Amino acid sequence: MRFLTILTNGYRTIQMYTEFVCDQLAFAHDKEYLNDKKVIEVGSSQWDSKYNRYMKARLPGFMLAQSTTEMFSRLNAGQYTSYPSDKDIAENTTADIVCSFGWMQTRVDPLGAFSTLHDLTNPGGLLILNCPLGITSAMSTMTVNQLIHIRHANKYECPYLTIANHSIQFKTRLDSKGIFNNRDIKELLYKFRETPNLAVGVIFKKTSLDS
Repeated sequence: MRFLTILTNGYRTIQMYTEFVCDQLAFAHDKEYLNDKKVIEVGSSQWDSKYNRYMKARLPGFMLAQSTTEMFSRLNAGQYTSYPSDKDIAENTTADIVCSFGWMQTRVDPLGAFSTLHDLTNPGGLLILNCPLGITSAMSTMTVNQLIHIRHANKYECPYLTIANHSIQFKTRLDSKGIFNNRDIKELLYKFRETPNLAVGVIFKKTSLDS
């Protein structure tokens, strides 16, 4: 199974990493975004050793990892901490890199959840998010235009905005500078019309202290 989400106690999530998430993290490694940085992840993710093959193909020299903590260490992150729920996070906790790969899609209030992730991210830090695209059946999804609006409203930089399925059989990079009209969206998504597990991945750089 490419992607698994389990709800426990009403709010905890467990998910498996996907090739799409690996692609985002490999991109961040290429840009040296993770070097010696404190990384926190909201949501409980499990690394599957089968993804070592993808990471070695994507990043020559990548050493095999048997856990999420080891995987981030291989990507030169300074420290990795996972919080299964936002309720596990102590007050005033922040980090240079904040990840969410399964937690967002279980939120009833996606913008409130985004606010939580924003507040956890230090100025100059990165928010790395992967969640179902807004045409799927997840409880909470994000659309391309929602992400673009959030980018401009918060003055984020956006080095990575991509639509793909979990195994990256289909992948399209997007320009986040302007809003897409309905025709643009239809043309963009047409080739994905029979693609299951469609998701959107984004990396935002927080440039302001504003809430």
